[in-house]
Amino acid sequence: MKNILLIGTATPMRNMLEQELIANRYHVMVIDNGKKTKEEYNGKLMQHTGDLPTISQIANCSANNDIAIITLQPINNTENPYDEIIERYTTIIKGLDNSSIKRIIIVGGGGELLMKNGEPLMLSKHFSPLSIPYFKAMTTIYNRLKEWHTTFDWLFMVPPEIIIKGFRTKQIRYSETEILASENGFSIISMEDFAYALRKEISLNSYKNTLIHTAY
Repeated sequence: MKNILLIGTATPMRNMLEQELIANRYHVMVIDNGKKTKEEYNGKLMQHTGDLPTISQIANCSANNDIAIITLQPINNTENPYDEIIERYTTIIKGLDNSSIKRIIIVGGGGELLMKNGEPLMLSKHFSPLSIPYFKAMTTIYNRLKEWHTTFDWLFMVPPEIIIKGFRTKQIRYSETEILASENGFSIISMEDFAYALRKEISLNSYKNTLIHTAY
């Protein structure tokens, strides 16, 4: 049994990850600045609401947890989204360092990964230009993690450009170097399969201190 600390605003993807973990009997503690009610599943669910905590509060929340999953939403409606994203992730990482957390998985990033046409993901037509500061900030965090000597292993899991809901195939490909696409050119996955891929990676621990793209 692993204890999971799940950090991020409640989005459909975040909720799918939460349900996938709890359905497979992981204990999940949620730090959430959007969700206002506590829900009970088969696993153990505790709740923090309000603004994302300080470094010391995150450190306290990490006690007795093994893995942290970070699923923060992109910020693109403020004056300095790049700086705010850097501050948010740095605060969380510092709070988790030297704690009981042995691994963190960050959902997102990968803006520099190349698509089939040779362009980086951040320039995909499926993303607004307003997303570029987010991708650049995530690249900065990725590069800093490679330099920092943290007490945990880490991994960026990069979702495809298109994420849909409604089915599960378990037929998932992985890449550390490029954006995967089907024959029709689309990079796509269902929420169910992405949640499955993340849970599977928690179990197998196949990738460390890198990033992987997951898609069909």
